[in-house]
Amino acid sequence: LLESFLFRFFPKTKNNIKHTVLATPLTTEFYLNAQDGASYGLNHDLNRFSKSAQLALHTQTHIPRLYLVGQDHLCVGIVGALMSGVLATLCISKIAAIRAFLEAMLVY
Repeated sequence: LLESFLFRFFPKTKNNIKHTVLATPLTTEFYLNAQDGASYGLNHDLNRFSKSAQLALHTQTHIPRLYLVGQDHLCVGIVGALMSGVLATLCISKIAAIRAFLEAMLVY
């Protein structure tokens, strides 16, 4: 089904496909033993962004010098992990890091 759709709209790909894979949330649930087909730790629903959840996932914890950082801290995936690291860096080093971050952003 996937290949017939691809070949219908992009016929030149027909002899260039060596392997195809299709996965669904059920596939993820089966292979990762993940509840509801989620491959990350937190559910992806509106509760994740509630005020209480945001306070619980705040970068700075109530324990001094303990910071939350990771792929499921702010948002899932690689970009979420990168931004989580940037935010932790800003929290740890305060003004100097903010200045450095802004200067780095101006370079690009």
